[in-house]
Amino acid sequence: MTAAPSPLACAQTARDLVAGLAVTRLDLQCEADPRLDADFELVARLRGAWGHALRAAAAAGQPEAIRAHALFFPDKIGGAGHAGPPYRLAARIEGGRFHVTLMLIGFAGRWRDAAFEAMITALTTPPGLLLDRRNGRRAPLRLVSANWTRSEGVEPPDPARAVVLEFHTPLMLGPSGVLGTAFDDILVGLADRAAQMEPWIGLRFEPRLSWWRDRARALNYECSGLRPVTWDMYSSVNGRTKASGYIGRLAVTGADEEVLALLAAGTVLHAGGSVSKGCGRYDLYPRPW
Repeated sequence: MTAAPSPLACAQTARDLVAGLAVTRLDLQCEADPRLDADFELVARLRGAWGHALRAAAAAGQPEAIRAHALFFPDKIGGAGHAGPPYRLAARIEGGRFHVTLMLIGFAGRWRDAAFEAMITALTTPPGLLLDRRNGRRAPLRLVSANWTRSEGVEPPDPARAVVLEFHTPLMLGPSGVLGTAFDDILVGLADRAAQMEPWIGLRFEPRLSWWRDRARALNYECSGLRPVTWDMYSSVNGRTKASGYIGRLAVTGADEEVLALLAAGTVLHAGGSVSKGCGRYDLYPRPW
């Protein structure tokens, strides 16, 4: 008897991986409440509001919401996810508008209707978003626009002498609360994270982490454009803890096509720790000289 073929394609290289990385994306704009605190914990508060709205929809018996909540927040229903969270969140305040992006990775786009509806509900329906932790104030926001798109693959930058990772949210390296300096962990962590996303992206990526570690250590990291930051992080399990990370530009020299492809994947997957709470979000581009 012939064995059934694997439902997963095999990504032999990081270039194969990044070519198959699909993203379903919701971009929202709301009027920004002047009391809204745009601190490093903003995305975590946004995630909490979204999760509560998704749970409420699931409790109301909506089949798609039940499945989406179980898949996106397995820890909230007593389970444990075998893969990393298949979504990423970003938020910023600019020009009097509160901009929110929710990215669903790979097959997670199947549940976009429930996920997107819950996000809009979380922001616009009372009690609304937690504006800041100190005062515990909440308020619904007025929706200005909501648009969704789907893309297939992420384009790596052209080979360059050096590339820049510009971190818009803190890059967390090492244990929580510790300001790590092992920048080679970025690349190794991305390789491991991409492998964990296998059930969501439909690609079996089996990186040799020792090879990626050697490759990462051969690169040059110029960190003068980074600045350390600390902030309070909250969780339902650990309560309030201190977190540390870096914001700004990290220049990397010596990246070949494979390294550039994995770094490009990182613009979707994010780098370092606490990515489900928005940390480690960066843009990637050739370093201007």
